[in-house]
Amino acid sequence: MAVSGKTFRVVFSKENELISVNKERLSKIENKIAKLNNLAVDRANPDFEFWFLKRRDGEQFTGIRLTKHPDYKTVLAKGQLRPELADILCYLSDPQKTDVVLDPFSGSGAIGMARKNYPYDKIFSQDIKIGFDATNMADILDKNIDKIITDPPWGISVGLDLNLPDFYFKMLKEFNRVLKSDGKIVILMGNKEVFETTLLNFSTFKLIKNYRLLVSGKKAAIYVLLK
Repeated sequence: MAVSGKTFRVVFSKENELISVNKERLSKIENKIAKLNNLAVDRANPDFEFWFLKRRDGEQFTGIRLTKHPDYKTVLAKGQLRPELADILCYLSDPQKTDVVLDPFSGSGAIGMARKNYPYDKIFSQDIKIGFDATNMADILDKNIDKIITDPPWGISVGLDLNLPDFYFKMLKEFNRVLKSDGKIVILMGNKEVFETTLLNFSTFKLIKNYRLLVSGKKAAIYVLLK
């Protein structure tokens, strides 16, 4: 790794929960990593973390965490997307300098702020908190948007229970209306089953990619759709 003088620690996770391991086993793993990579162990405040993860389905992964970030509990509002996740959503939209971009569920504006780091023509960040209804976007003309990048409600919105099938149907109907014929949607969904079932009603949308992930410990997915 050519990182002489750097420090590391080893982290174990099982089914999205951090776990401890036998001290003797941990020491053996640490010594091997230290020798192979010319690193020193620091279990309190290291430069890197080597992660060993086991999922409920039996799949196991190993990865290296290279970066640190602030304690998001102190810097992000409740429900606000992490900056790196907002950036991933924007990257997957294939940014172009001519893009007219819409986030109809902007919340705290994380996606809009991330999208400003890429080429664009216009960015519209809207939300129900300012009176915008993503299921009836009357102020937006037909076929006026190049990219929709968004994170809709996962089941509860402004304190009210949602009829998700009905809500997602109306949402996709409006997306279909305002999106250009070659437009793209990048959407983060918590209720994957309901969304995928609703999506079957719209033959105008082609599923390009589907990325499964965890968001704050909850299963979710990013869908990339092409009209």
